[in-house]
Amino acid sequence: MPSRKNILRVSVLALFLLSLCPPRRVPIFAQRDVALKLQYQFPANAATAVQRQTGIIIRPGDLINHTTVKASLLKVTGAFSGLHTGSFVLADDKKTLVFTPKFAFTYSERVRVSLSRGILTTAGKPVDSVSFYFTIQSKPHSGHFQILSLPDSVIGGGSAMDQGAVPVSSLLSAPSFANVYPNPAGSVVNVSISLAQDMPADVRVFDAMGHEVAILASGPLHAGTHTLTFDASNAPNGVYYCVLRAAGSILTKQIVIAK
Repeated sequence: MPSRKNILRVSVLALFLLSLCPPRRVPIFAQRDVALKLQYQFPANAATAVQRQTGIIIRPGDLINHTTVKASLLKVTGAFSGLHTGSFVLADDKKTLVFTPKFAFTYSERVRVSLSRGILTTAGKPVDSVSFYFTIQSKPHSGHFQILSLPDSVIGGGSAMDQGAVPVSSLLSAPSFANVYPNPAGSVVNVSISLAQDMPADVRVFDAMGHEVAILASGPLHAGTHTLTFDASNAPNGVYYCVLRAAGSILTKQIVIAK
């Protein structure tokens, strides 16, 4: 039976050896690449009665590396209209991804959205993959307000396809949006319109359901550029449409509110 003295010697020797070769630390959780979750998206998952001309907003929240934003990472597919192409860009705030489809969605269809991993923040953290769907509104009855499906296009008395060639004189005298900024916006949006001559003009903001949200101008305006203000401080996040009516023309501009 080993003596107490020998046991003490062995213990001291073991402690000495451990001090020379400390045990390797094993982390409780292995370090892994944690993807950045979304801060906000529009339309919401499973949303219904969404406007046909809706855009799609995906906001991770952190600053995004713009060089990693590629249209190939986003897939937007309508049950009836099929795969949609369009503009997929990083907004001015460098945190919000905005997709504007080239063509409007079809009434009553379900739209599926999927964003694959590949987008990185400026810190190098990957944005998590996203998958959600929403349903487009049913076709409205005659007389129901509809937002035109051709943003930033001059339309007079019918659809653009019905008009054919537009006289140069009409284009020169037509009103236009000079700028809408910031966009996306948090609380205040500046809407600048240009008028070639004195004329009555009506500028209003509608939500994605076609409900009137604000009247920015209604009445005679002098020729030149006019900057109007849309106070969106009480407006929920989402897509809105600024509609300009003047000189027999109607123009629309999409506005994104992402607080």
